[in-house]
Amino acid sequence: MCGGQYFEGRYNPMEPDHGPGFIQNYTDEIRKFEIRDDGINLSINNYSATKDQKNLHRRDYNMVPQIFPNGEQGFTIFSGVFQYDVNLPWLNSVDINESGYKVNNEFRQLLSQYHSAKIPMYDSKKNEMYTIFFGGMSQFQFNEAGALVQDDDVPFVKTISMIVRHEDSTMVEKNLGVKMPGFLGSAAEFIPIKSQNMYLENDILNFNKLKKGNNLVGYIYGAIESTKENIFFNNNGSQSKASSKVFKVTIYKN
Repeated sequence: MCGGQYFEGRYNPMEPDHGPGFIQNYTDEIRKFEIRDDGINLSINNYSATKDQKNLHRRDYNMVPQIFPNGEQGFTIFSGVFQYDVNLPWLNSVDINESGYKVNNEFRQLLSQYHSAKIPMYDSKKNEMYTIFFGGMSQFQFNEAGALVQDDDVPFVKTISMIVRHEDSTMVEKNLGVKMPGFLGSAAEFIPIKSQNMYLENDILNFNKLKKGNNLVGYIYGAIESTKENIFFNNNGSQSKASSKVFKVTIYKN
């Protein structure tokens, strides 16, 4: 159908230009498999899929490597779009480990709900996991007066935020008070520096290896660069472009 985009038979007005006019289907699954390379051919082994039509009905999320409080490694699916029964981002998260997955409905993520550049960082002394998000798109953001505002059109934002997973497994979201220099971040990637032995397995930054003061930890590249927050309902193709900017990322340690 031309002129509109549908997901599971539902119209989605949130894409630029109201979508390119094709149908997409969510898989609603976590898929697990091994890739075997014998030097000539690639094959997939030990394939399995877990389907959850309600909680896994999401896309364009940030799936980030994590070290959980019990020391186990895995991943967390943060936010994403769209909720099963309404065209709005998810506010909960999903933890994935070797044994399966668990939906965390005790936590609400407000400040970074679309795929963006992010850094996972672990502090072994405090047994705390930090995940930093750079820009992107969000249903919520803080205005210049410091008040949390809601925009259900889910605009581009300049927000830089962090989610802390404490030793008792509780999670807290923080606005870091600094912003991206423009409406950047959506679909960007963080490229870690590997030469300084600052990273653990799965590119998790080791907070305990950082020196006092500024630490260059990597770079952000790519993404959508938008001219303003909301461009979805009045768009002739000039309101956004693929960014060619590269940003250094430094973390200051007290």
